[in-house]
Amino acid sequence: MGSHGREGVSRLVLVSLAESVMRQAPIPVTIVR
Repeated sequence: MGSHGREGVSRLVLVSLAESVMRQAPIPVTIVR
């Protein structure tokens, strides 16, 4: 796997984490990229 492949996986994990935080947060959350 090249560096681009790992970067894609890392980005996918980060997006999943951000979505999870937005769903579970008791207050409005803005995610800035």
